[in-house]
Amino acid sequence: MDDLRVAIFREMASSARDRNQYMRQIKDTYGEEAIPEALRIFDQIRMEHISRITQKLDESELNRPISLNLSWLPPGIAKYQISVGQLILLVAGILIIGSFLFPPFFVTLSNGATTSLGYHIIFDPPVFKHVTINPTSVAMLVGRVDVAVLFAEWACIAVCSFLAWKFLARRLTRG
Repeated sequence: MDDLRVAIFREMASSARDRNQYMRQIKDTYGEEAIPEALRIFDQIRMEHISRITQKLDESELNRPISLNLSWLPPGIAKYQISVGQLILLVAGILIIGSFLFPPFFVTLSNGATTSLGYHIIFDPPVFKHVTINPTSVAMLVGRVDVAVLFAEWACIAVCSFLAWKFLARRLTRG
């Protein structure tokens, strides 16, 4: 097979969406006898493409330092080298500490219903004024931390951190 025909088959293989479309193009243009050689070239092109896409994840890429411009900080800390993995752990830690300092609060009313009181600093829990009908009185109920929602937040932070680690690792090995 001549080099020009191989080059044409390679170009057609790289632009085809799938194997069937490629076979139809070859059959319509060159006939049935060209299909075996064209399929060999198609498989070769696809294997090269797949090997580029599925490169093994190298964890050392996550430890490659990136430069952060922190010029707004005091002098001497203007540039700091931190790896991508450390940056993700740092952000996740800050989010978990922040969610611990400002947890969700709720209160249980006298009829058994629960009401969310939102997010407040943990050292000053919110107070809910509850007006009862019989007898008429005002109760000051102090909110309690909604532990289930807090654990769900922490689980979401952990999952998002893991996904960010995987995404950034894949982007760094490709780019």
